[in-house]
Amino acid sequence: MRLQLYRLLPAPARRLARQAYARLPVRWRFGPVYWATRKLIADAATWDSDRLHEWQWQQLRRVVADAWREVPGYRRRWEAAGISPGDLNTMADFRRLPGVRKADLSADLTAYTSKSLSAWQRIHRTTAGSTGIPFGFHLPADAIDREWAFMHDAWERAGWRLGDRSAVLRGAYIGTARDFWNEDPHLGHLLLSSYHLTPATWPAYRERILSWGADHLQAYPSAAVLLADLVLARPDLTPPPFKIIFLGSENLYDFQRERIARAFPGSRLFSWYGHAEQAVFAPECETSTRLHLSPLYGFTEVVGTDGRTVPEGEIGEIVATSFWNRATPFIRYRTMDFAELGPAACPACGRPHELLNRIEGRLQEMIVTGQGRWISMTAINMHTDIFEEVRQFQFHQRAPGRVTFRLVPKPGYNERAERRIRAGLAEKLGSDTELVIEVVETIAPTRGGKHRFLVQELPLRYGDA
Repeated sequence: MRLQLYRLLPAPARRLARQAYARLPVRWRFGPVYWATRKLIADAATWDSDRLHEWQWQQLRRVVADAWREVPGYRRRWEAAGISPGDLNTMADFRRLPGVRKADLSADLTAYTSKSLSAWQRIHRTTAGSTGIPFGFHLPADAIDREWAFMHDAWERAGWRLGDRSAVLRGAYIGTARDFWNEDPHLGHLLLSSYHLTPATWPAYRERILSWGADHLQAYPSAAVLLADLVLARPDLTPPPFKIIFLGSENLYDFQRERIARAFPGSRLFSWYGHAEQAVFAPECETSTRLHLSPLYGFTEVVGTDGRTVPEGEIGEIVATSFWNRATPFIRYRTMDFAELGPAACPACGRPHELLNRIEGRLQEMIVTGQGRWISMTAINMHTDIFEEVRQFQFHQRAPGRVTFRLVPKPGYNERAERRIRAGLAEKLGSDTELVIEVVETIAPTRGGKHRFLVQELPLRYGDA
C-alpha cells in the first residue's frame, strides 16, 4: 500500500517523500513484512534438514491449493494432466505437475493471475531476463520489502550492515557523461550510470564515489570488470576502498572474479543468483563460491531433458516454485537458466541448504557503441511496457556502433509501438549507435534451446563472442 500511494504522487512530491523517509532511523525505513521475514530467516537458521523439508512441503501444498482455487490457468493445466491438490502426498506427486514457461503465462496473464488480490494489492513488473522474450507479470505489493529481507540477510553474512552505503552500477540510472549519478537516500544507494563509464569519465566517477562515502559496490559482473580495467589502467588513482563488491544478475566467470579482485585487492567479492520473477534466490556461501539455494524463498529443482532431477555434478534447467508470489504464482516455472547441481548440504558452512556449484545459462552479452563504450545486455533489459506489442526480440551486432533489433510482433504491433521501442532503445544505446529494427516471423533458439538476447559477432574481450 505504501508503494502504491507513493506512485500516485507527482514527481516533486516523490522527491520530498524520499528525503523525509531518508531522515527516519534506518530500522524504521522497512515495514513489518521486512522484519517478519528477517525473523523467519533467523528462526529457521536453527532448523535441521528434516524440519526445513517439512516446512517446504507444507508451503508447496499451500501454494498448489491456493492456485487451484484462485488461478484458473493452473487449474485447467493440472486438470488436463489428471492431477489435483488432493493427489499431492509425496514430492514425486508434486513433480507430476506440468512445468510452466514464460510463453504460457504471457499468452494469458489474466488466467494466471490470482483472483484473490485486487489491483491495489499487487504491482506489475516486466522483464526480458536474459532470454529476449518480453514478459509481464504481477507481484504482491509487499514483494519489495520481502525481497530486501532475503537479500540483506545474505549480505550480512558477507559483512554488510543495515545503514551501509553502496555505489550501484546496475543500469538503474542512464544520465549523461556529465550527469552520471543520482541518489536513493532510502536505501543509501548512489546510482551510477553504466552507460558513460569510460577512461575520460572515470576520475569524475571516482570522486563522486569517494565524496558519497560508499562502503560497498553493487554491480553487474560485466560493469564491475569494466570498472576494474579502468582502475588497473590508472595506478596513479587509488581505487575507492570498497569493503564488499556485490555481483548479481549475470553469470560471474572466474576470469572476471580474478580481474575484479586484482583491481580491488582490499574488497571481498560476493555474488548471488536470482531473477525478477522472485521464484529462486541463491546467494553465495560466505565461506566458498558455491551458491546456497534459499529454502525459505522457494523450491528449486534442477532437471534434465527427461524432466527428472539431475544427479549432483550434472547440469540441468532451473525449475522454480515461489513460496511468496500470490499475485502471479510461479509453480514449477521453467526459467531457461541452467546450473550445475551441488550437494544437498553445504560442507563449508554446515547449513542444510542445497547448493548450485555454478550457473551455466545466464550468459552476459555486451554491445559495443560507435565510441567504444560497452553496454551490458542486462543493463539494456527494459523494465517498462515498451515491449508490450512484441512477442520476442533479439539484438544482433556485426560492427561497432550498429545494432540490429529483430522482433516478432504481437497482433497489436504498429508504427506507434515501433516509435516507442526506437525511442526507448535509443536512450539506452546513446547517440553513437545506429539502431536498425527488423520485423521477423520467428527467432530461432540455439542448439541447446536457449533464446539468445544478443547474437554478437564482434571479437569481444568481454562476454560471449
